[in-house]
Amino acid sequence: MLTRPHYDYSKVAPEHKEVHAILENWGAWSRSCTRALSSCHPMFRYCKSPEHWERTTAPSQHRDVISAIEVQRRMHDIEPTLRKVLAWAYIRCDSPARFAKSLDTNGAGLWHLLQAARTKAAEILVR
Repeated sequence: MLTRPHYDYSKVAPEHKEVHAILENWGAWSRSCTRALSSCHPMFRYCKSPEHWERTTAPSQHRDVISAIEVQRRMHDIEPTLRKVLAWAYIRCDSPARFAKSLDTNGAGLWHLLQAARTKAAEILVR
């Protein structure tokens, strides 16, 4: 029986932990600012997330807006393909197979591009 290999795109290497936290913050900030990328089916338009109903502080208050804006400014230092991969991984979060096909690669190639993008982002963003 033939099986396809599985790549865990959410797994973060130990050397990428710090840049991953920075990029997670950037992704949350970008999704909250961009309605077109975070749109959902009209049936679920008024559904609230579980965090909305908790009595703790709002999730939007946990974002570091200044850090996210700084990441957005420094994204132009990253080459376009790696920038697209970071936007896919942290903002859009859609189908890996479809995105890999749009980059004319496969699952393994996408996984390697994601690791390269995190490494490049670490060089640029982490001081």
